[in-house]
Amino acid sequence: MAIKRVDEHVEIRSLGNVVLYREDLQGIARLMGELGGLEIRCAGFAATGPGDFDELPERLGEVCMSAGQGSAARLDVRLDRGAAALVLTEPDTRSYGIAFRIDEICAARRRGRFGWPFRQDGAHLINAYRRDRPSFFQRTRDDWITGSVMAAVGGVIGYFVNEIT
Repeated sequence: MAIKRVDEHVEIRSLGNVVLYREDLQGIARLMGELGGLEIRCAGFAATGPGDFDELPERLGEVCMSAGQGSAARLDVRLDRGAAALVLTEPDTRSYGIAFRIDEICAARRRGRFGWPFRQDGAHLINAYRRDRPSFFQRTRDDWITGSVMAAVGGVIGYFVNEIT
């Protein structure tokens, strides 16, 4: 008598605490599209291709991507503030390869936990190209210059007040 599996084999992988930009979301969608039947759901919208991210709002609360057809391998990616997970259903070699490449995309955008053991994994989604988003130091450059000048002036004034008294 042959033995066959009656339950679906499901693997759930955490993608970590990530910040994903439009090019990352499009890359993940492009990879998942290789399985066929790509569905993207986010912010009350439904899409079927990686290029559809251009029409979505910049701030995305939750993105769910599903790919796969019939009873073959299926991939689901859920990205939101509380979770960033990849679900493989009936995985085969191809879906394992796609999952590995998705994990590589997320690994490049992982944020450290900074010693906070209670912080859960999740995704911060920015539907804009990274090159269009200024870095922290570019956004706060004026504040750094002002702070540095004020510290120097305060140091000089403090020195002279100390010399007088």
